[in-house]
Amino acid sequence: MISAADLIKNDENRYESAIKDVAEGILADKNIKLILISGPSCSGKTTTTSKLKDFLQNSGKRTHMLSIDDFFKNPCEMGFDEEGNRDYETIDSIDLDELHRVLSNLVAGKKTRSPVFDFVRAKRSRKYNVFKLEKDDIAIIEGLHALNPKILNGFVDKENIFELFLDCHTEQKSDMRYTRLMRRLVRDYNYRSTNAEMTFARWNSVLSGEKKYVYPFVSYADCTINTYFEYEKYIFRDDLMKILLEVPEKSVYYSNAVHIYDFIKNLDSISKELVPENSLLREFI
Repeated sequence: MISAADLIKNDENRYESAIKDVAEGILADKNIKLILISGPSCSGKTTTTSKLKDFLQNSGKRTHMLSIDDFFKNPCEMGFDEEGNRDYETIDSIDLDELHRVLSNLVAGKKTRSPVFDFVRAKRSRKYNVFKLEKDDIAIIEGLHALNPKILNGFVDKENIFELFLDCHTEQKSDMRYTRLMRRLVRDYNYRSTNAEMTFARWNSVLSGEKKYVYPFVSYADCTINTYFEYEKYIFRDDLMKILLEVPEKSVYYSNAVHIYDFIKNLDSISKELVPENSLLREFI
């Protein structure tokens, strides 16, 4: 039986090696100016983007980061989803004209202002970030819609782009069913003051949005990284037990909570203290 320490080490080494391979491929192509990173919810876009930036910069490549989420329109300009909520999942929620302006200016080496979205106040901030790509610089753009052709739409030549897709999957069907949902339950509870019922309530809309707006464009990716860790369910186990027990029996999501609870209750737990400080799982715990 492999030890917890070795299981963690093997998972972390595999993930770090995958990012290193991608970075080396990018460095070998002098034409690349933009790296587009997409993936479904809780696939680890934030950490992977940061780690890829670190690899590139440690190799002498000055790198900038942009989030497509900063190009959200103000909510009053957005449409509604099937449940009557403002639809943040559709690409129509993105100010594509502004995004195209920024991307074309970056590739042309022009100084450009990029918007900042204030998620606390749920509207565009008055602040702007200022970017300029010098001759050998690279910009990483991450977001749900990063691989959608509408993001580029002829504004940037294909030779200047590297597209990366992040997935989170396992061959074990029982694990696959709950993997990203468990990540989201723990993250939302720990960092977004969101209980399990609220996460369950949004989950079907999240999956529906991914089916329409993310997975149809996976084939555009130059490379895919699987961000699943075999050890993560053992790390999440204790937090999930607490989070799921808070769902009342009268809740319409009680059966959802019971299914996941039954899945994890007999697992051995692994202490969060064993998770490396720079691990992708730190996004969630």
